[in-house]
Amino acid sequence: MVRDFTAGPGVGDHIALEEIRWEDLTINDTNGGVKVSWSDGSVLLEGVQKSKLSQDDFMFYNRTGPAAGRPRAGRARRRGPDPERIRTGNHRLPFGC
Repeated sequence: MVRDFTAGPGVGDHIALEEIRWEDLTINDTNGGVKVSWSDGSVLLEGVQKSKLSQDDFMFYNRTGPAAGRPRAGRARRRGPDPERIRTGNHRLPFGC
């Protein structure tokens, strides 16, 4: 749960996600705020409404190059972000809500 997230364009707070695309996200209003979910995790932005979120609130990092989007030989592809790499603004987010 993130209690001090300020949504909207040009505000400065953002959710940075690694190896996740926009299409992988589900965003829903809840009684406590907006819940951003992906295949194996989620984060609750307390007190924020879905209608207040903008494109500026999200940053995506996906590896590029010849092997982008494809698992390396002998390695299973990791689904979802590494809990240590989920961040909002300058704060780490807890993995899962």
